[in-house]
Amino acid sequence: MENAFHIVLFPALCYNEKQNRFSPYNLTEKKCDKMKHDLISGRISTALLAFSGPMVAGNLLQQMYNLADTWIVGRCLGEQALAAVGSTYTLTTLLYSVIIGLCMGSGAVVSFYYGKKEEKQLRSCVGLSFFWIGAVAAILEIAALCSVSGILHLLQIPGEILDMTRSYVTIILTGMLFTFFYQFYAYLLRALGNSAVPLLFLGIASVLNIVLDFLFVMYLKMGVSGAACATVAAQAFSGIGLAVYALVREPRLRFSLANLRPEKARVQMILRMTLGSSIQQSVMNFGILLVCFAVIQMKMVMLSVIMIQQSEYAGG
Repeated sequence: MENAFHIVLFPALCYNEKQNRFSPYNLTEKKCDKMKHDLISGRISTALLAFSGPMVAGNLLQQMYNLADTWIVGRCLGEQALAAVGSTYTLTTLLYSVIIGLCMGSGAVVSFYYGKKEEKQLRSCVGLSFFWIGAVAAILEIAALCSVSGILHLLQIPGEILDMTRSYVTIILTGMLFTFFYQFYAYLLRALGNSAVPLLFLGIASVLNIVLDFLFVMYLKMGVSGAACATVAAQAFSGIGLAVYALVREPRLRFSLANLRPEKARVQMILRMTLGSSIQQSVMNFGILLVCFAVIQMKMVMLSVIMIQQSEYAGG
């Protein structure tokens, strides 16, 4: 019961600078070390293979899930539903890539201080990055939700699928903060050498998504809204679950307002790394979005084909 109580209250499990210790999980770091791979000592090839294996497996798992999700929507709901899902796929992927790129950059900064064994600076970077990227994710989500009608008009969604598309994308956009939680803590754990736990949560979330797809779409007859709800529910599980794991099991990733200390050089480093990786992640998806503008007026069958191709591409 005590462990469950502290997991529920995980935001309060922060570093106590006055007592110079973590409580009540001051011994959990040893448990976490079993999941990590030391990338700065030992054989390089062995460490890289052990570390990168789960990341490659995660990409393959994501691709298999995308194909399964596309199959369920197309098989159970038909051409119009698949076109409704696919017509805004590139846009949502672009928004997600902005967040993923920011989180990737924060992971690079954390790995830098972790390698230097400067834990105080590491915790400060974790806190600064959390509030910086979280604010961007919240602004993107609110702006996108307030602009759904305008976005659909800009994309020139065909009238026969307009209502389905609006329903689907509105629900999907509510999951952006969950995506932020998962990606943020996934990259932080990888920065500390732990690439296995993010894969575990991704695998469970993928299975959960497929199960909920069948439940909401096939049995509860919720249509494309059911597919969107299944996706957001899986995102919520992976995001909140991984955040709880990271904060409870990895003391270095806990922070308090007292040790944020936004020094100019550190803030500049965070902005440089996060913005650079975000642009790198987003530019390809932005190009694909421009291509979609050129074909968005085609028949729904073409939109369905684009949806399938994007799902296969998004496996990475």
